[in-house]
Amino acid sequence: AQVRWPSDLDSAPGVPPDALDDMEARLQRLRALWQQDRSLIMEALVQALENGRAFKRNIYKLDGLQQAAQAWDRCLAAPDVLQAHAVAQGSDKMALLALLALKKMEASKTKEGQLPRHAFHEDAQKLLSDFEVLRKVQARDRLRFLRDFLATGLPALQALKASKHVSAFDDLLSNLHARLSTQASNGDLKASLRQRFAAALIDEFQDTDPLQWSLFRDVFLDQPETRLVLVGDPKQAIYAFRSGSVDTFLEVRALCTKRGVPVTTLDFNRRSHPDLLAGINEFFDGATFTYDKPEERTISYREAQPWPHASRENLLNADATARIHVRHGKFVSGTPPLDSMVSYISDLHAQGESLRDIAVLCRTNTQCIEVQEALNSAGISAVSSSDLDVYQSPAVLHLSM
Repeated sequence: AQVRWPSDLDSAPGVPPDALDDMEARLQRLRALWQQDRSLIMEALVQALENGRAFKRNIYKLDGLQQAAQAWDRCLAAPDVLQAHAVAQGSDKMALLALLALKKMEASKTKEGQLPRHAFHEDAQKLLSDFEVLRKVQARDRLRFLRDFLATGLPALQALKASKHVSAFDDLLSNLHARLSTQASNGDLKASLRQRFAAALIDEFQDTDPLQWSLFRDVFLDQPETRLVLVGDPKQAIYAFRSGSVDTFLEVRALCTKRGVPVTTLDFNRRSHPDLLAGINEFFDGATFTYDKPEERTISYREAQPWPHASRENLLNADATARIHVRHGKFVSGTPPLDSMVSYISDLHAQGESLRDIAVLCRTNTQCIEVQEALNSAGISAVSSSDLDVYQSPAVLHLSM
């Protein structure tokens, strides 16, 4: 991936000291006006709204004016303009402040209405303009900091991990990408990988991030001695938070179409009950999920057909001779439903079912432990494989780095 920074990131000036002094003076003047005439300002606005019909009622409402006044109370209580700007951050807060500023008032005026006149409204508009200048400067400063951090911080982190012989999960990918990108060794490495893996099948491809795809592409794409098979469903893409967005899937699908590579849809569902599939098909009948560019990135829902030989037996009501039993219920600590679950498992075991073929799924680790203790108390051997908080795992530590 290539990051492109604004060309004027270093040349664009910050706020000159004299300009900051002017902003500070406007803040002090506005604070004085507000403290002196707050009641008059609000009474005039309410009068113009209720009796004078000066404002469009879909924009200006009484409760909105009260919230705007409270927002200005908080903003003008800040000791200086930088902290006042910090208090005003957020589109919702700025929208409230704007209700008492001249630009918004003029834009929301009715044809027959007369706006209330007070110096506060004009000065409020000037302060909001100052806030916009500060926002742009701070956004540029953040970009500059991020650019410098990526340029120096990440190499420093890699060097630190190398010195301590530590490798995080992401390093497995980035290190391999670096090796494959090195002209001196990438040929032998790629040849070795192709010889070792004659075929690559990527399941859940909709969760593949650009770096992962680049590795598979460099090693397996356009190589006659290997085969690359991708399996995924873009409607199930859930890993955008770690760059595994649906973009990669859609781009590769478009590449396959352009090259004439067949894209096959798996029509049969072998694991869901036919009644469940019928309900889902009816719910999503004719649905499309448009993503970004409609022509190229439309995700269509296609009906899934039940496997012709699938059993129509309802596992929730299966009799004792069924191969699979499913029971579900609400978990309430220390209550009869928990005792009923223990009794049910005990009866199954007494009928010859192996304990290793019985599983209890819970929503939380605490529930898992309580179920395990209840089973053990009844003389039923049970283990819990979820007694470790995921936030204490090494994977989370690597993500936080």
